[in-house]
Amino acid sequence: MFCVFSDRLKHTDATTLPELHQNLYNAQELNGCYNVSGWLDPCIAGVKSHSKSNIFRYRYDEANKSVNFYYRKNSEQPWKTLRRGFFKVRRNGLPLLPTSNPPVLMASFHLLDMDVLKKSNSVWSTYLTQETRIWWTNKLSFIQNMQINKYQLTYTIF
Repeated sequence: MFCVFSDRLKHTDATTLPELHQNLYNAQELNGCYNVSGWLDPCIAGVKSHSKSNIFRYRYDEANKSVNFYYRKNSEQPWKTLRRGFFKVRRNGLPLLPTSNPPVLMASFHLLDMDVLKKSNSVWSTYLTQETRIWWTNKLSFIQNMQINKYQLTYTIF
């Protein structure tokens, strides 16, 4: 995925998030990040030495009130239903699967070192336009305000 960013940014600059969105094809701001790991953790059997990569798809089936799992090796192969081996097994022999949607992770700012971010901003600001400097100053002020007031967002800022 990074090659898409680097190829596009070879020919044009993007110094703010709105500029990045504008310069990338079909870019969308992330409005949520699901905690899939925490959601699956109670259901997963002791998986160890897993080295083969797969692509996974999780779909909630409203009719059966269950989650269906699919996998494939790469985007050129068809989806296959994942039935067992990855999940704990119930007494009746069926896999233990989650019965709801994964929870949304909350954005948190408490681990950000605002002094370091502000110092970096002041170093780079000499290379930026006035408009871009204002954008980054406003963004850092917003983050610091969120950090001080212990607010959390349901979507990510970056």
